[in-house]
Amino acid sequence: MALEAVLLFLVFPAAASLVCLVAVRSAIAAAPTGVLMGTDRVSRNRFVMFAAILTTPVVFGLVLWFLDLSVADALGSQSSPEIALYDRLRTWSGIVFAWSATVTVATESFVAVRRWRQYEGAQFGRVQPLVVIPELAALFALILAFFVFGAIQDALAGRSIVTEAAVNEVVSRLLVFCLGVVAIPVGLSASNRVMDLRGRGFLEALLRAESGVVVLLVAFAWAYLSVAGLHS
Repeated sequence: MALEAVLLFLVFPAAASLVCLVAVRSAIAAAPTGVLMGTDRVSRNRFVMFAAILTTPVVFGLVLWFLDLSVADALGSQSSPEIALYDRLRTWSGIVFAWSATVTVATESFVAVRRWRQYEGAQFGRVQPLVVIPELAALFALILAFFVFGAIQDALAGRSIVTEAAVNEVVSRLLVFCLGVVAIPVGLSASNRVMDLRGRGFLEALLRAESGVVVLLVAFAWAYLSVAGLHS
């Protein structure tokens, strides 16, 4: 499980962020407006800012990895038959986070490439909210992992009982959450069709993007209720 935790919480998010960053840089350089990237200070600063946004899921993963280390230490001192259930919860928390982090950075990169001319120009303030909307997917995955780790700690301390039926329910709802994450790129794909962000164009683009957030929020709430039930 130690290797799985490193892969799911650290390697996959970091690799996805790096690949997307290189892809965005290449796309900008290949575009007519990208020839000045090396000399245009504004464009360069906006790219650095975007790169910082892409590292957010990596930071989230680092936090979860540290938390998972404490959970792993606690499990190492136990020999109960429920250990397999706890490991299953840990694994699925990692899978959900790795998937959410990958979709997050990929969608952010897609929006940035599509709207880079606006992002480095006067409409930066309107593009930035659209770029960061996918962060909700990684944030919600982080919250779910927090609660899963907390439930495992409570169970090990004898404050709650985790059953196989409860774990099966949590896993199924985490899978639904993973499907809900897909709504984010779908909503932003519809948003990207609104090219002019001036006037009501920004509101229309934002509403289209938020339609995916609504689906994600519903999936998160459903998964959260199941995970929170592990504490009872």
